[in-house]
Amino acid sequence: MPNTETRMSVPRRWFNPVPMSTLRQEMDNLMENFFGTTGLAEVVHANTPSLDVAETETAFEVTTDVPGYKAEEIHIDFGDGNLTISGEHKEEVQSEDKGKKYLRVERRMGQFSRSIALTCSIKEDKVKAELKDGVLSIILPKSDESRRRHVAIKTVS
Repeated sequence: MPNTETRMSVPRRWFNPVPMSTLRQEMDNLMENFFGTTGLAEVVHANTPSLDVAETETAFEVTTDVPGYKAEEIHIDFGDGNLTISGEHKEEVQSEDKGKKYLRVERRMGQFSRSIALTCSIKEDKVKAELKDGVLSIILPKSDESRRRHVAIKTVS
């Protein structure tokens, strides 16, 4: 008796996961060739400096690497509990270099901005920033009412 049920055969290649991994590899290769990085995440964050944020009893300490930036190219703003560090590094004119053909230009240029929220009030007039050897250090002293206090426990008999 003939089979009355119609069967459609679905090509096995439609369910093969290899094309997706191949596509991912191709995209990574494209990024590597075009931007000199190995993935999109690196391109997105390439011009955004990383931050270290530490908290002591009396202050917050923020440290970030900004190699090649001058102090006048960096702006630090604090308000409404947010610290914003931004900067702009102008492109050096390379077309004026006689006898040079640049094969690759990777030095950081352009703009960046990073913001972080702080968890307590700051003495805004006491904030200090220092730039040394491409490392920006910012000290944000906590206001007196924001500092932690030890509470002694009274024993009742």
